[in-house]
Amino acid sequence: MVQLDVTIVNVALAKIGIALNTSISGLQWMVDAYTIAIASLMISAGAIGDRLGARKTFVLGMIVFSLSSLACGLAQTGEALVAFRVIQGLGAAMILPCSLSLLNFACGNDGKSKSKAIGLWNAAGGVAIIAGPILGGLFVETIGWRSIFLVNVPIGAFVIYMAKIHIQETKLVSQNNFDFFGQILIVLALITLTGGVIEIGALGWTIYRSAALIIISSMMIGGFIIFESRTKHPMLPLFFFKNITFCTSAIAGFINNSVYYGIIFVASIYFQRALMYSPLQAGLAFIPLTGTGVISNLIGSRIVASRGPRLPMVMGFFLASIGCILLVDISATTCYTHLISGLALIPLGLGLAIPPMTYAFLSTVPKERAGIASGVFNTVRQVGGAIGVAIFGSLVAGDTQQIVAGVHTIFFTCAILLVAAAVISFIGIQRRAAFDKIAQN
Repeated sequence: MVQLDVTIVNVALAKIGIALNTSISGLQWMVDAYTIAIASLMISAGAIGDRLGARKTFVLGMIVFSLSSLACGLAQTGEALVAFRVIQGLGAAMILPCSLSLLNFACGNDGKSKSKAIGLWNAAGGVAIIAGPILGGLFVETIGWRSIFLVNVPIGAFVIYMAKIHIQETKLVSQNNFDFFGQILIVLALITLTGGVIEIGALGWTIYRSAALIIISSMMIGGFIIFESRTKHPMLPLFFFKNITFCTSAIAGFINNSVYYGIIFVASIYFQRALMYSPLQAGLAFIPLTGTGVISNLIGSRIVASRGPRLPMVMGFFLASIGCILLVDISATTCYTHLISGLALIPLGLGLAIPPMTYAFLSTVPKERAGIASGVFNTVRQVGGAIGVAIFGSLVAGDTQQIVAGVHTIFFTCAILLVAAAVISFIGIQRRAAFDKIAQN
């Protein structure tokens, strides 16, 4: 459900923009309000899951997500939709880390079961990413854009019912004081950073105003790090970052999502405003960009079990970079068949890298801290996604010529970022034998 609301919304953006009279920057906020809320609240949600129980937090998150989806479907203005997307992101922030924590708890010390479960967890998200554009295009053209949010309500009710019956509660960790000040700092930091980047491309804003927001964000991040290093009960245990595998996985996750979320947003604009596709045509055009990720997720998890996480991460990022290079020269008259190979290689590579980086990340922390650790990991990834949408979206704010020029820059930049991720993974992720020793410790 959480992943579905990334791609299903992107396909509907053009119709939402017309219906609610919203600019490109407003559409960016409809995507980023959701991802910022997830990113800024997920660490706290993971910590709450560790303390109150992952199942309780998961169910509560699903209730919030479902009710806010109903509100999104009834929104009458762009501003209201953005506000309800924030609440929807709050629910998603409670769902994501707790779902991963529940899987981690259920697998115990069985490394093979854990890698398989993580592969299925990521594959489930991949299925949703595939279904999102197709369902979005179909719903928008037949029922209307509001249906893409309303569909979450019955699904959420079913998930809540199943969770109460079939999921066991996790063990609780010690009850520490909640880090309210740290939470406020990280929320303000992400809002000002993303807002500064988005509004660079918005009419009526100057580069100085955007720069001021980014400077404020940098100060907030600095203050957050200082505060977290001194408080007795930090929301983000900084000692996690002393582990090179932890840091490498976090950086790789940031790049992965910034590239993927950014490309999905830009592709939606390109398909509907440059190639003039209908929402359904755009949804179908997304299939190569989303479909191969499910297969590679499962393949990646199997390679982890036999060869460790480094090989599939390096291979995956290099494959995705090749896909981006193949799309650097596209234009407003490019035949769709020319796009297929590049659109297929990007998720194939990124999907191959996600299970090993998730496995490597979780294997560096104790099981009882899996909730907050998965919160950190998914926070980093969601921040990457929000920044990717903000930066890349600002490059396609304009007419067809500007969109095409922006797309060229975006795919070239993504290729460089993905090569960097492959190199970082090769250096920072240990070989199989060394990694197994780290994971056991």
